[in-house]
Amino acid sequence: MKTLLFSYKFLFITLLYLPLALCSSDNDNESESETPFSPVNIDLTTGVNIEVDDTSFSKQGYNFTTYRVTSNEQGIDGISIAYPDSGNNPSSIVLNLDAINGISSITVSLFNNCGNGCTSFQIINDGNVIEELNTNDEIPTGIAEVTIDVSELQIDALRLSSFEAILYSIALE
Repeated sequence: MKTLLFSYKFLFITLLYLPLALCSSDNDNESESETPFSPVNIDLTTGVNIEVDDTSFSKQGYNFTTYRVTSNEQGIDGISIAYPDSGNNPSSIVLNLDAINGISSITVSLFNNCGNGCTSFQIINDGNVIEELNTNDEIPTGIAEVTIDVSELQIDALRLSSFEAILYSIALE
């Protein structure tokens, strides 16, 4: 009788803790399969040949779409975001980030010749602008590196618009 009671207790304890053990091992496997984001600097001064026509291209595995921008294959001047349309809408380039997780900051290296806040960086999620930088304090005139903290944001894309700027690189950390 004592052995039978011990067997029931053992069976009860085993059935009680088995689901917990299975859940614990699932969580461990998930964390092992997720890889942290590795910082990357996307160099846009070489290997990009864009005409003023709208286009899309990939660089270092990252996808871009453009509206009225140019560059040459040597990329000495980077990507020129300086060709507004007849409706006075600025040129723009969009970096697609919808498949990227774990970005804490974005640093843009550029030459901003626009001044007066006419160069803008927009952080986009689900097609909506959730943060915008467009003042001279945020995007200074001349050669600049602008860092945007996105650690607390869900983002799909970064849009850079301007009437006169040159984009050299985008660093993701």
